[in-house]
Amino acid sequence: MHKLNNFLKIDSALTAASHGTVTGAFYKMSQFRRALFVLIVGALNATKTSILQIVQATDAGGSDVKDIANAACTIEANTKVNSLTITAAAVEADATITVNGIKFTGAAAQDASKREFKADKVDNTATATSIAACINDATYGVPGVTASASAAVVTLTVDEPGKTVITATSSSATTLAVATISAIAFVEVEATHLDEANGFTHVAAKVTNSANAISSVTLLRGDARYTPDQVVAASKDDVSD
Repeated sequence: MHKLNNFLKIDSALTAASHGTVTGAFYKMSQFRRALFVLIVGALNATKTSILQIVQATDAGGSDVKDIANAACTIEANTKVNSLTITAAAVEADATITVNGIKFTGAAAQDASKREFKADKVDNTATATSIAACINDATYGVPGVTASASAAVVTLTVDEPGKTVITATSSSATTLAVATISAIAFVEVEATHLDEANGFTHVAAKVTNSANAISSVTLLRGDARYTPDQVVAASKDDVSD
């Protein structure tokens, strides 16, 4: 069996915590040809962003740190995320929520065939329950997404992470507030992207959140010149033993 840990060096590039702008640990690239940084970010309110930029340095201490050109990506709240919430608060008729391009409109009564949910200005729980039911409808709902309601909050999750994502907007940030729960992004670089001529040998992840957010980055280095050592706190790589 070809074990992945024989081909990939796995490290924590940034420990999960509430981060604003932070640069994680620097790792040497001399024995590897490629590095993949995977960012996982938690709650982001509407309009907020999380930027992953890969930087380089001349040593493990981060000396002379500078960006690697074209090695950045941005997560935008509620756009192509893994999960998010919609919170109902005195929703009026004609209010709308759009999920993956499918628009649902508030009405006096629920009618999934018209993509209309019950907008109950007094009972937020009833509104949330109706929104979830419309999103989950087998014919008129949102494919690949499951909604669940608890009190005034509707939680949307993808059925198959990595295959489906969720983008949601609403007609009112007050009465139908949309907020991200989790999202993933990655940036891959090659050793040749480093300024080797000037002694740049190490890479790290720089995360910039427009508002503090729980963030972590995992680094996977591959295409090694040798089988990498992988010393960890605990492991099990062959369940047949």
